[in-house]
Amino acid sequence: EPGDLLAVDIHDVECDAQGFFGHWPFVYHLQDWLPEPVTRLVDIRDGHVVHTLQTAAGPHPVRVPVRPMIGCIGTAPHLEVPTAATAGRFGGNLDTPEIGPGATVYLPVAAPGGLLYLGDCHPYQGDGEVSGCEMRAVVTLSVRVLKGVPAAPACPRVETPTSLVTVGVGSPAEAGQWQAVREMI
Repeated sequence: EPGDLLAVDIHDVECDAQGFFGHWPFVYHLQDWLPEPVTRLVDIRDGHVVHTLQTAAGPHPVRVPVRPMIGCIGTAPHLEVPTAATAGRFGGNLDTPEIGPGATVYLPVAAPGGLLYLGDCHPYQGDGEVSGCEMRAVVTLSVRVLKGVPAAPACPRVETPTSLVTVGVGSPAEAGQWQAVREMI
Protein backbone atom coordinates (compact mmCIF):
# COMPACT_ATOMS: atom_id res chain seq x y z
CA GLU A 1 0.00 0.00 0.00
CA PRO A 2 1.14 3.60 -0.40
CA GLY A 3 3.55 4.45 2.39
CA ASP A 4 5.00 0.93 2.56
CA LEU A 5 8.55 0.08 1.60
CA LEU A 6 9.55 -2.85 -0.61
CA ALA A 7 12.75 -4.68 0.27
CA VAL A 8 13.88 -6.55 -2.85
CA ASP A 9 16.51 -9.17 -2.03
CA ILE A 10 18.47 -10.10 -5.17
CA HIS A 11 19.70 -13.68 -4.87
CA ASP A 12 21.07 -14.29 -8.37
CA VAL A 13 21.40 -12.74 -11.83
CA GLU A 14 22.21 -15.51 -14.30
CA CYS A 15 23.94 -14.21 -17.42
CA ASP A 16 22.87 -15.25 -20.91
CA ALA A 17 25.55 -16.60 -23.28
CA GLN A 18 25.34 -13.53 -25.53
CA GLY A 19 25.00 -9.81 -24.98
CA PHE A 20 25.63 -6.57 -26.78
CA PHE A 21 27.27 -3.25 -26.20
CA GLY A 22 26.62 -0.05 -28.03
CA HIS A 23 27.98 3.44 -28.28
CA TRP A 24 25.31 5.85 -29.44
CA PRO A 25 26.84 9.33 -29.67
CA PHE A 26 23.50 11.16 -29.68
CA VAL A 27 22.56 9.59 -26.33
CA TYR A 28 25.80 10.44 -24.55
CA HIS A 29 26.63 13.70 -26.33
CA LEU A 30 29.88 12.26 -27.72
CA GLN A 31 29.34 13.12 -31.38
CA ASP A 32 32.76 14.80 -31.55
CA TRP A 33 34.48 11.55 -30.48
CA LEU A 34 32.18 8.92 -31.98
CA PRO A 35 30.48 10.26 -35.11
CA GLU A 36 28.62 7.01 -35.91
CA PRO A 37 26.62 4.71 -33.61
CA VAL A 38 28.14 1.26 -32.97
CA THR A 39 26.39 -1.87 -31.71
CA ARG A 40 28.27 -5.17 -31.32
CA LEU A 41 27.31 -8.64 -30.14
CA VAL A 42 29.56 -10.18 -27.49
CA ASP A 43 30.00 -13.65 -26.01
CA ILE A 44 29.56 -14.26 -22.29
CA ARG A 45 31.46 -17.35 -21.23
CA ASP A 46 33.69 -18.64 -18.44
CA GLY A 47 32.78 -15.69 -16.23
CA HIS A 48 33.83 -13.06 -18.80
CA VAL A 49 32.41 -10.90 -21.55
CA VAL A 50 34.59 -11.59 -24.59
CA HIS A 51 34.78 -9.47 -27.73
CA THR A 52 37.19 -7.88 -30.16
CA LEU A 53 37.42 -4.11 -30.50
CA GLN A 54 38.40 -2.74 -33.88
CA THR A 55 40.98 -0.02 -33.29
CA ALA A 56 43.19 2.11 -35.52
CA ALA A 57 46.05 -0.25 -34.63
CA GLY A 58 43.98 -3.32 -35.56
CA PRO A 59 41.83 -5.82 -33.65
CA HIS A 60 42.15 -5.72 -29.87
CA PRO A 61 40.74 -8.70 -27.87
CA VAL A 62 38.95 -7.74 -24.64
CA ARG A 63 37.91 -9.95 -21.68
CA VAL A 64 35.89 -8.23 -18.94
CA PRO A 65 34.98 -10.19 -15.78
CA VAL A 66 31.23 -10.45 -15.25
CA ARG A 67 29.65 -8.72 -12.28
CA PRO A 68 25.96 -9.00 -13.18
CA MET A 69 23.57 -6.24 -12.20
CA ILE A 70 20.03 -5.00 -12.80
CA GLY A 71 19.84 -1.63 -14.57
CA CYS A 72 16.11 -0.90 -14.11
CA ILE A 73 14.24 -1.61 -10.90
CA GLY A 74 11.40 0.37 -9.40
CA THR A 75 7.84 0.71 -8.22
CA ALA A 76 5.09 2.77 -9.85
CA PRO A 77 4.75 6.44 -8.89
CA HIS A 78 1.35 7.69 -7.75
CA LEU A 79 0.28 9.69 -10.84
CA GLU A 80 3.10 9.43 -13.37
CA VAL A 81 3.58 6.91 -16.14
CA PRO A 82 7.38 6.77 -16.45
CA THR A 83 9.22 4.98 -19.20
CA ALA A 84 12.04 2.55 -18.46
CA ALA A 85 14.47 5.23 -19.67
CA THR A 86 13.87 7.54 -16.70
CA ALA A 87 14.46 7.34 -12.98
CA GLY A 88 13.07 9.05 -9.94
CA ARG A 89 12.04 8.73 -6.31
CA PHE A 90 10.59 5.24 -6.90
CA GLY A 91 13.56 3.84 -8.85
CA GLY A 92 13.65 3.23 -12.60
CA ASN A 93 16.68 3.22 -14.87
CA LEU A 94 19.21 3.57 -12.06
CA ASP A 95 22.17 1.74 -13.67
CA THR A 96 23.81 1.38 -10.28
CA PRO A 97 26.49 -1.38 -10.38
CA GLU A 98 25.78 -2.39 -6.76
CA ILE A 99 22.27 -3.64 -7.69
CA GLY A 100 23.23 -7.28 -8.19
CA PRO A 101 23.42 -10.61 -6.36
CA GLY A 102 23.65 -10.17 -2.60
CA ALA A 103 22.08 -6.70 -2.63
CA THR A 104 18.82 -5.55 -1.10
CA VAL A 105 17.07 -2.65 -2.84
CA TYR A 106 14.61 -0.58 -0.79
CA LEU A 107 11.92 1.15 -2.84
CA PRO A 108 9.14 3.45 -1.60
CA VAL A 109 5.59 2.41 -2.56
CA ALA A 110 3.17 5.06 -3.87
CA ALA A 111 0.60 3.04 -5.86
CA PRO A 112 -1.61 0.24 -4.53
CA GLY A 113 0.09 -3.09 -5.20
CA GLY A 114 3.51 -1.45 -5.50
CA LEU A 115 3.82 -2.59 -9.14
CA LEU A 116 7.47 -3.68 -8.96
CA TYR A 117 9.28 -3.93 -12.28
CA LEU A 118 12.83 -4.74 -13.30
CA GLY A 119 14.93 -5.37 -16.40
CA ASP A 120 17.85 -3.93 -18.37
CA CYS A 121 20.34 -6.46 -17.01
CA HIS A 122 24.08 -6.13 -17.61
CA PRO A 123 26.91 -8.66 -17.26
CA TYR A 124 29.03 -5.74 -16.01
CA GLN A 125 28.68 -2.00 -15.71
CA GLY A 126 30.89 0.85 -14.67
CA ASP A 127 29.58 4.01 -13.07
CA GLY A 128 27.10 5.05 -15.72
CA GLU A 129 25.63 3.52 -18.85
CA VAL A 130 28.54 4.64 -21.05
CA SER A 131 30.69 1.70 -19.91
CA GLY A 132 28.19 -1.13 -19.92
CA CYS A 133 27.01 -4.14 -21.84
CA GLU A 134 23.44 -5.49 -22.00
CA MET A 135 22.07 -9.05 -21.89
CA ARG A 136 19.09 -11.24 -21.19
CA ALA A 137 19.13 -12.70 -17.70
CA VAL A 138 17.27 -14.92 -15.29
CA VAL A 139 16.86 -13.03 -12.00
CA THR A 140 16.08 -14.79 -8.72
CA LEU A 141 14.76 -12.50 -5.99
CA SER A 142 12.39 -12.25 -3.08
CA VAL A 143 10.32 -9.29 -1.94
CA ARG A 144 9.41 -8.23 1.58
CA VAL A 145 6.80 -5.59 2.35
CA LEU A 146 7.89 -3.35 5.21
CA LYS A 147 5.00 -1.52 6.86
CA GLY A 148 5.20 1.53 9.06
CA VAL A 149 8.93 2.17 8.63
CA PRO A 150 9.45 5.36 10.68
CA ALA A 151 12.46 6.59 8.66
CA ALA A 152 11.57 5.22 5.23
CA PRO A 153 13.90 6.54 2.53
CA ALA A 154 12.56 9.15 0.13
CA CYS A 155 14.55 7.57 -2.72
CA PRO A 156 15.98 4.13 -3.54
CA ARG A 157 18.50 2.70 -1.12
CA VAL A 158 20.77 -0.29 -1.70
CA GLU A 159 22.46 -2.47 0.91
CA THR A 160 25.23 -4.87 -0.07
CA PRO A 161 27.38 -7.00 2.23
CA THR A 162 29.97 -4.19 2.22
CA SER A 163 28.14 -0.95 1.32
CA LEU A 164 25.15 1.28 1.92
CA VAL A 165 24.18 3.22 -1.21
CA THR A 166 21.65 6.01 -1.56
CA VAL A 167 20.49 6.80 -5.07
CA GLY A 168 19.52 10.38 -5.81
CA VAL A 169 17.91 11.35 -9.10
CA GLY A 170 17.49 14.89 -10.32
CA SER A 171 18.18 17.54 -12.89
CA PRO A 172 20.55 19.24 -12.75
CA ALA A 173 22.80 16.41 -11.51
CA GLU A 174 23.55 18.39 -8.35
CA ALA A 175 19.91 17.98 -7.30
CA GLY A 176 20.35 14.20 -7.36
CA GLN A 177 23.62 14.49 -5.49
CA TRP A 178 22.00 16.62 -2.77
CA GLN A 179 19.13 14.14 -2.44
CA ALA A 180 21.55 11.21 -2.10
CA VAL A 181 23.64 13.02 0.52
CA ARG A 182 20.53 13.95 2.55
CA GLU A 183 19.28 10.36 2.42
CA MET A 184 22.68 9.04 3.51
CA ILE A 185 22.66 11.37 6.54
